[in-house]
Amino acid sequence: MLMRNQSASGLPSVGECLSGHLALFGNLGMAERNALSTLPGSTIRLAANEEITQLGAHASSIVVVLDGVLQRFNDDVRGNRQICGLYLRGDAPGLETLQMPIADQGLSALVPSIVGLIPQRKVVELLAQFPNLQALMWRETLVQTSMLRVWLLRNSIKNAAGQLAHLFCELLVRAKAAGIAQGDSCPLPLSQRHLAEVTGMSVVHVNRTLMVLRAENLIEFANGVLTVHRWDELASIGEFTPGYLHLGEQPADAVPTRPTPVLHSRSDDNFEFIPSRAPTAAEEPDAFRRKAADFKQMLKTWSFVSSGIMRGEADDLFEKLTRLANDLQELAGDAPERKATVETLTALFHRVQLVPDRSKSQA
Repeated sequence: MLMRNQSASGLPSVGECLSGHLALFGNLGMAERNALSTLPGSTIRLAANEEITQLGAHASSIVVVLDGVLQRFNDDVRGNRQICGLYLRGDAPGLETLQMPIADQGLSALVPSIVGLIPQRKVVELLAQFPNLQALMWRETLVQTSMLRVWLLRNSIKNAAGQLAHLFCELLVRAKAAGIAQGDSCPLPLSQRHLAEVTGMSVVHVNRTLMVLRAENLIEFANGVLTVHRWDELASIGEFTPGYLHLGEQPADAVPTRPTPVLHSRSDDNFEFIPSRAPTAAEEPDAFRRKAADFKQMLKTWSFVSSGIMRGEADDLFEKLTRLANDLQELAGDAPERKATVETLTALFHRVQLVPDRSKSQA
């Protein structure tokens, strides 16, 4: 049940919290900060899963997270949920409702949380006085779409370990920017079901992937706290680079290298059409490395097949490993080092007895 104007001892005012959030995306003058800090706002305590904005509802207030975690989500007719965004202390989900007031997704508390609500009309009045605030809010909404694109990419093509590694890296970086992290630890009161609804995996798959990350001593995730022990390796598994968060200037080495485009820029009078085709190994040098890493990670899950935890997924795992092995063989070409890597991985493939097991089942 919504409880308005309850005590939020130790928390900043709603306007101060919004000011701190916008400052992550650009410079705020003292006059702008003062104006934001005086915005009227009500404080609301939310129970876990309590909705702030329902799908199709008309939003009349700007939401600012003062404590806890909010989720933006969509549910299908069967009750399955896809979490499309997570919002930590200081975040301001739904600034786009200033221009699109009808909510196209639900917004609720993931865990017991405290939020501040600022009437939209007051924000609109303030934007008329300070154009820079309008630019910062526009930039913030663009950053949200940038994050959504990366989440789509992560959930579509990364393996299970890569998905969780990327998510954990992102949330730790955001927590540090919001000032709620301590070293490489941050509050993260998410359950395994929440992680499943974020990534699109099953709860069982999330559970065993967490076991792998813990067994490698990459992370500790317990009692609502995430601790990253080996950042570089976790970021490598998730292929995480923070540029898409647009939290200030990123160092040069934070930008991932990309293969040289097949079509180089040309002037209009010197245009030459080149048909689309699959990139060669030379054009995409990282493809072999990525697929080899995926292959190794998938082999680790075989222990769960043999122990019976995921025996029902043995055929699917076999097919994926077979496809990866074929892709690696093609990408290896005549390169001796790559051919040796393929031979080593193929030997491991047979050593875990995936192929013999498959043969017996077909016999």
